[in-house]
Amino acid sequence: MSRCESLYCPHTINDNLVTTPTMRGRIILIDDDAEILAAIRSLLELEDYICETYSSALSYLRVQRTEPMDEFIPSCVLCDVKMPELGGLELQRRLAEHNDAPMLLMSGASGAQEVTAAFRAGAVDFLLKPIDIDVLLAAIATALEISCQRRRWRNRNTDLTARISTLTEGECQIARLLARGQSHRDIAEMLNLPLELVNAQRQQIMAKMGVKTLVELVRVIDDINLHLTAEGQPRRVWGTLHDVASQQAKQEEFQQLAHYDHLTHLPNRRLFLERLHQALADSARHHAWGALVFIDLDNFKHINDHFGHDVGDQLLQQVAQRLLSFVRGNDTVARLGGDEFVIIFKYLNTDHVQAVTYADQLGKKILNLLNPPYLIAGHAHQSTPSIGIAHFNGQTASLETVMKQADAAMYQAKERGRNCVCHFDTNLQEALTTREALAADLLAGLDSGQFHLHYQTQVNTDGKITGVEALVRWRHPEHGWIPPDELIPLAERSGLILPLTQWILETACQQLFEWSRIPALEPLNMAVNISTRQFYHPDFVDTVQDILKQCGANPQRLRLELTEDLLLTDIKNSFAKMTALKKSGISFVLDNFGTGYSSLSALRQLPLDGLKIAPDFVNNVLTSPGNSSLPIALISLMRSLGIEVMAEGIENQQQREFLTEQGCLTFQGYLFGYPTPIESLTLN
Repeated sequence: MSRCESLYCPHTINDNLVTTPTMRGRIILIDDDAEILAAIRSLLELEDYICETYSSALSYLRVQRTEPMDEFIPSCVLCDVKMPELGGLELQRRLAEHNDAPMLLMSGASGAQEVTAAFRAGAVDFLLKPIDIDVLLAAIATALEISCQRRRWRNRNTDLTARISTLTEGECQIARLLARGQSHRDIAEMLNLPLELVNAQRQQIMAKMGVKTLVELVRVIDDINLHLTAEGQPRRVWGTLHDVASQQAKQEEFQQLAHYDHLTHLPNRRLFLERLHQALADSARHHAWGALVFIDLDNFKHINDHFGHDVGDQLLQQVAQRLLSFVRGNDTVARLGGDEFVIIFKYLNTDHVQAVTYADQLGKKILNLLNPPYLIAGHAHQSTPSIGIAHFNGQTASLETVMKQADAAMYQAKERGRNCVCHFDTNLQEALTTREALAADLLAGLDSGQFHLHYQTQVNTDGKITGVEALVRWRHPEHGWIPPDELIPLAERSGLILPLTQWILETACQQLFEWSRIPALEPLNMAVNISTRQFYHPDFVDTVQDILKQCGANPQRLRLELTEDLLLTDIKNSFAKMTALKKSGISFVLDNFGTGYSSLSALRQLPLDGLKIAPDFVNNVLTSPGNSSLPIALISLMRSLGIEVMAEGIENQQQREFLTEQGCLTFQGYLFGYPTPIESLTLN
């Protein structure tokens, strides 16, 4: 059993079946890679989905045929395309015969032909590995909407199904033959029955079905397709009723649901991929350059958290309208999910340099288009974009490569301070290749001992060491030490932040136990940073308590550091988890305060023991009275609430003395020591 499975899947049942008590939706995960299954399952369980995992498509088929889908829970299937014995495409074809759960296919290396084949087989979306978490959640949400829609249509035939179930075995045989156009005389000869008996049974069938004419009966039976058991009894009825106008409306509704985003009515990821594939083919045929533009809204989460999702939804709708008003008729604007939009610009120019110049002009116009405030319910809301552009001519790159390039350029725009435009270039290609390789190496690094904890000391006003903060470091066998600001985002985007945080907590608690056996070191506290996904995992409280019990560490010496956005996402849930762990003696510290959007009133609702002032505020505390006002007020308020304040990022004695005068009692920073491995750590 892998590390992921042993830590995050405590409720394992037969054939890797894992369930949770929620009824939000049922996700079938199929992949022959156990690590991928564990990572995706952990993520979806955090989102309160029911998850079932299978190591092969055949094992799922065996279970599915004996245990059909629950009619009352929307369901979808997420399956890898390439697997031994039976792949995702063939599974989709087999399921289409007796299962209408929407299918999501995923692959690590796929071309445009494979993507097209997936959609033609009936898949509702195609995901590229490594899978982007936001894209995955958006695709699943769309698939479950489709599942609900199909279920509503299916339930419209409930009354008809009940009537058909009253037919006898002989009546079912006659009904099927009638639907195939056989006459009464032909049926009598085929079944070796008297003609009078066939006529009598036809009348009984019509009476049970509630129809008045033979034409109505034949049309109903033909539309619904009777599925019989081995004994000849009706087992399942499949199909829809026969109002042509209604059927056409349903089909149009389904196409809208399958290809367009329900909020903005822009093309969704599925339709976007089809159009990008076509754009690449057209650009190759016409020898013209095009551009793919990725747009991500800056600080959109702040708007959702502080003004509500209704305001956020209206802002997304206004963004969609602005983008639609800007593009030409042959271009495509789509929403991939969340606050991510894309634009496909076709036929920019046959000359590469001129095409890049034109694309840059378009990017800057989009920037200016999205910068003005959005008026929602009488209030102005600001949300600037980060824009990444990749260029294509249909011959230089595949579909998935162009998407990765645009995504990398967009993230570079964010790194440059946001609200700007970046183009993909060769330097970005090298960084992208390195990042993808590191993501593949990260999980292997956990199992092979490449990760280490370094410890930075924390001191009081007398300079006495009161504890340490555990900081993770990765020593890659080829690239050496990977910087933390690169490691943590990489772990979050790959979904491996869960096992990484788990390893950090286990290692830190083991060190706490070692110190407890040394009288001089027993009073030291251990601070550990907890990721958002770790904190909101359903088993977080039990996991922490189990680790402390297994390691024998004193919970009163453990201080869990949380971030502002984590606490303000769901205060009620946060309060419950913190309270449960505080009963064991564990303390909680709000880390890096001042970089998010927390309100002091919100902080008072949480059972915090300590708060860390962000290094940016500490570094500037002596530069002007304005820069010192927030730390001074914060120290005063927190002391009145009985919450300890720590200044993080102390680099010189003047900063320390000033904050001590204001009432700050604990400090951390380079003035007292750099993060150090345990072998070099001095604690006296």
